Amino acid sequence: MRLFLLSLCLFMEVFLPCYCLAQTGTALPPKETLRLTDSRGRQAKIPSSVKRIALNHVSISEALKILGCWDRVVARDHHTTDALVFNNLQDVPVITLQSGGPYSLNHELVLDTAPDLFLCADISMGGFEEMEAKLSPGIPVFVVELNRISTLEENMELLGKVLGKEKEARAFTRWHRSLVQRITDRTGALDDPRKQRYLFKTGWGQYDDIMTFTNEFEGIKERNRIIGGINVAADIRATGGWVQSVNPEWLAAQDIDVIICGEPVRNGYGAHISDTAIVATQRQNFMNLPYVAVTRAAQTGRVHMISGEFFGTARITVANAYLAKWLHPELFEDLNPQAVFQEYLHRFLRTDINLKETGVFTYPGSRMLPAFVPQADHIR
Repeated sequence: MRLFLLSLCLFMEVFLPCYCLAQTGTALPPKETLRLTDSRGRQAKIPSSVKRIALNHVSISEALKILGCWDRVVARDHHTTDALVFNNLQDVPVITLQSGGPYSLNHELVLDTAPDLFLCADISMGGFEEMEAKLSPGIPVFVVELNRISTLEENMELLGKVLGKEKEARAFTRWHRSLVQRITDRTGALDDPRKQRYLFKTGWGQYDDIMTFTNEFEGIKERNRIIGGINVAADIRATGGWVQSVNPEWLAAQDIDVIICGEPVRNGYGAHISDTAIVATQRQNFMNLPYVAVTRAAQTGRVHMISGEFFGTARITVANAYLAKWLHPELFEDLNPQAVFQEYLHRFLRTDINLKETGVFTYPGSRMLPAFVPQADHIR
């Protein structure tokens, strides 16, 4: 009897409180969550502390480096490839399919990596709903639009809130805003006759594959405003503003001050590249095309090559410094875009890349100057 009473007391002392706590719902509290509105206007329920991230676009990879969260990435897109920028890249599996758009995923591999959150770029292509349906409800999807300059600031700060990196996000957006303001303080005073007429060439990587964008393409009008340029392809008829093949006769007849070539060049660009020969050959072959050679831009040597990575990520901030300099070298005599890019690489991407020693991102290059770098706005 004494043994029974002792056992009963032990049960009441140890197990009964646990039972009562369970009944009140406080024994195993649910994981805390946040409700935030993403760039698509979706109300998303996400963990308040995100430790494991999967993503589908290099713009998100770059933003995570800026925020100091790259070490949380467990799955990535196939365009995030620069091992000098993104450390431990070989340990992060690729989940996007090269034969599809940004919403085409290896869903089995996504599940295997067990992310807390799937960060998704907002790209104007079909397939988002199908992708989301396959991931939810187990993996929350949050959409951010970091690949356009008009939405970069808002979405960087939104992502900072999602990941608890508000200070880091604000430091970048202040720097970005300062650089844009320093450029537009000068270009904003230009009337149309003093603005430079430019063609932006893109394509799939061949020198004679010439695509471009009209002013209806997202972000082009904003680019024109910042850099003080007039897009010669502004009014070409094209679905969505993407001109998939430029007419050679039209090109030869245009009054073009500057040509910017922003297409990918295989093995031509990157932090690990030190030889400009491939990019230089691409440029010369393009300039030798009969319908390009007759343009004023080619005849005066104002044809500039720049890595396409600058136009789909937060590097668009740096790209505008290069474009403004190329269009208005006298107006921006004291602006050194390479110095701006060097600060971006060190301060925000946290790399030890020295552009004096390695890396091909533009061609022809520019010598390093100390002038006209946005003032440091350090995290406090």
